[in-house]
Amino acid sequence: MEIETVMITGDNKKTAEAIAKVTGIPRTIVEALPEGKVQEIKNNNLRKTIRAEELKRNLLKRLGRIEGQVKGISIKVSEDNYCDDIINPITAVQSALDTVKKILLENHI
Repeated sequence: MEIETVMITGDNKKTAEAIAKVTGIPRTIVEALPEGKVQEIKNNNLRKTIRAEELKRNLLKRLGRIEGQVKGISIKVSEDNYCDDIINPITAVQSALDTVKKILLENHI
């Protein structure tokens, strides 16, 4: 798991590079106004959450099962299955997604 340190600052490039050199920060984004810093984070894909590998595997496994359930629902729709035969799996998918959401929120940093 790699963590990238980035300095987003309102300072000019020369000042920011001097601070980065002293502090060991490898990357800087300069001349960012306070109201623009959030946008810089979004534009540079810097908004991330670090999750333990076991948690990530658990979430991906759950999402894989959900994906399979959704594919099954698509097949049922394409085969003109009876309404109840489609609604019940949809309810199961919604419940499974709620569980994923709960796990994500419980482990949010």
